[in-house]
Amino acid sequence: MHTILLILTGGTIGSVDNKGVIDVPDCATQSFCDISAGSVSCGVGAPISSCDISAGSASCGVGATVSSCDVSSGSASCDIESCVLTEKYYANNSTKDVVFKIRRPLNILSENMNPAYWNDIVMTIIRDSYDCDGVIIAHGSDTLTYTSAAMAWIFKGIDKPIVLTAANHPLEASNTNGVVNFCACVDYICNKANSKINGVYTIYQDNNSRVNVYNSATICEADGYLDEYHDQTGEAYGYMVDGMFIKNESYCPPILPYVIGNEQNLNPELIREQLMQGTRMMDNVLFIRPYPGMRYDNISFDNNKPACVLHWLYHAGTASTESYRESNSLLGFISRCKKEQIPVYIGSVKCSEESVYASHRELIDGGAKSLYDINQESAYAYLVLKYMG
Repeated sequence: MHTILLILTGGTIGSVDNKGVIDVPDCATQSFCDISAGSVSCGVGAPISSCDISAGSASCGVGATVSSCDVSSGSASCDIESCVLTEKYYANNSTKDVVFKIRRPLNILSENMNPAYWNDIVMTIIRDSYDCDGVIIAHGSDTLTYTSAAMAWIFKGIDKPIVLTAANHPLEASNTNGVVNFCACVDYICNKANSKINGVYTIYQDNNSRVNVYNSATICEADGYLDEYHDQTGEAYGYMVDGMFIKNESYCPPILPYVIGNEQNLNPELIREQLMQGTRMMDNVLFIRPYPGMRYDNISFDNNKPACVLHWLYHAGTASTESYRESNSLLGFISRCKKEQIPVYIGSVKCSEESVYASHRELIDGGAKSLYDINQESAYAYLVLKYMG
């Protein structure tokens, strides 16, 4: 018997299409969740203001009674008995010996994802995965890679598989890959005898019907035309074929994927301990991407200063350093950040390159800190964790 913690967060994989408008349903909508035995599959993380907490039960704003709630940290945490994903899994895999423990710490479209929500996902894993063979996080596709990167940092070295997945269309659509992706996640965890699967991974079927297993630390955002994910190395970690995990022997992760200048690497055990003690991830990292003609004087710190700045670079590890027009120069922006005591991180830089462009050397000499062999999602998640409070 396999027990899997299924964490629902919303997204397309948890949405319904209502007359051409795709959105996450109300937390007590019958079409998505099962209401039975006096309980409702309610969205965990609903603000306390929308719930009436009395007599040991939580009454959601829609008027349904929740049978099991953990009310803490300003949220109502409710258990779910079944959902469309598990129903479709059992319909297609009646002989599989799998039990799901279902939780929903949030219920949003993933474009609304925020590092503050990552706290709820992490605490759900820490609190509820102790007796499980693995964890599946059903997520929206837009910010899937960012949450994947955060989980990869936090649960690096974990002794069980944590798998994230998403869907290209709502589950009721005939052309959705959500069910295939979810079933592949279940099969991946049920391969637990293979120690290579422990850790944090992201599973998604591509447009060629290949079900890719990505390293969550190196998967990159889907493009806006083909909606295809890719790995920063150019190769997926492996594939799911007929319910079995096949490792891609060509996959070669970055030699030093987490070398961050001369700074100390993050300690995942310490991070988890800090989160359990109340430290929170926040939206206090400003992320900037360069483009020709960028105007740094449009960025103001008058109302709210970030804890740090992540400034991405062109592929050669460069950005504008033209001194004759300071408004277009990253050097001038770094100087302004230094006056405001805001650290500036730049990336990604290839460790393998012995020589760098003069403009990159100017950025380092100007006070920027380099991030090496890392994608933008992992770099952002790293800084969110480094500067959490």
